[in-house]
Amino acid sequence: MTFKEYMENAFRQLSQRGWLKDLKPSEITDSEITKFEKRKCLRFPAAFKAYLTAYKRDDDDIIGIAYDYRNNGLKINLINLYDFSYDISDLSEALKTFRAEFKEWETKPDKKVYENLFPIAYMDGYLCLDLSRSDGEDCPVVWLEYGGFWKENGYFDSEGVLHGEIFAPDFKTFIDWYFCGALENIYESTNGVKVNREFYANWLKKNFSYHKGK
Repeated sequence: MTFKEYMENAFRQLSQRGWLKDLKPSEITDSEITKFEKRKCLRFPAAFKAYLTAYKRDDDDIIGIAYDYRNNGLKINLINLYDFSYDISDLSEALKTFRAEFKEWETKPDKKVYENLFPIAYMDGYLCLDLSRSDGEDCPVVWLEYGGFWKENGYFDSEGVLHGEIFAPDFKTFIDWYFCGALENIYESTNGVKVNREFYANWLKKNFSYHKGK
């Protein structure tokens, strides 16, 4: 299965699970992505490009069960997954906002410290593609905890380049977890619950006050 086929199927599963109303094709094209990469001196892995050109989403917020590498267990997360499917300029805006954060540092870092990272979501800190670890096909998704101790947590390598904390081993796995619900069966058997829309809705009401009454 190609990445294109995989991503299109992942969106269909998201729809079948009740998290996407309609399958509307993305307005982003391969040629636009290529121009963006050249302009920003970036190279996206094939998995992410297939995702960008698949379908649109209804909502930026997405909830799912992921593997928590910090605590070695499964964890429910609500993340704000940026929707880049309407206009290529959204990629530029996300990158600009992310890189502006570093200009606020007391000692501004060299661009090479963070230019390997591309932001795709926010969850108490940025979730990014670590493009320096891309093999051309896919790359890790990393987390930069907001207000965290980046040096103490080992977010930098020996050359001072920022990599963050592993959130998912690659982007395909990230989509498996949040679009396809790949870990839901394991969570069910481990916790003795049924994971469905009602389960997630109750979890949201319990953990996020602004979802109460929805």
